[in-house]
Amino acid sequence: MSTLTEILLKVTHFLMLQLESDICRICSMTDNEDEMLTCSSCDEVYHKYCLIPKVTGVIKGDWRCPNCVAKVSNVVT
Repeated sequence: MSTLTEILLKVTHFLMLQLESDICRICSMTDNEDEMLTCSSCDEVYHKYCLIPKVTGVIKGDWRCPNCVAKVSNVVT
């Protein structure tokens, strides 16, 4: 049987791995890293195909996620 300390260490390790991984903000998946975009403002990660509308092609330069665009536009999401 695991002690409380062992369980907490396992949970902490799991959470640290999640923080290190690129997790899509919309679907919470880590697959298809080549299809992910990272926001230039907040560093949140999104699959191009999870966004509405879907993003196609290669993004050149800065890209901002819907939340950051809304903040700049004073629109609540």
